[in-house]
Amino acid sequence: MKALLINKDREILEVTLTVPTLESIQSHLKCHTITGAGSLDDNNIAWADDNGLEDHPITVVNTDWMGPLALPILVTGTDWSTGRTLATTMSVDDLKTRVVFE
Repeated sequence: MKALLINKDREILEVTLTVPTLESIQSHLKCHTITGAGSLDDNNIAWADDNGLEDHPITVVNTDWMGPLALPILVTGTDWSTGRTLATTMSVDDLKTRVVFE
């Protein structure tokens, strides 16, 4: 399933979640504890390392949905009624318009 990753090199990449599990999201974020980092719209949610501000060096991106967030960030789709993780409906170009790298 399609997801979008903003990595610490400030690249926005399309990635594949083979199975939409907590472990798969953690693997892409390279962390053990994740947090919901805001809803981008009715169909997409961002995930981030819950301890991202403790990493050094910290790489931050400004977003139009949540304010500054530490990288990396993973965007997936979601079904709000069931809580299921789905493929994102956003493209790399869509996400590029929603973030500002300083």
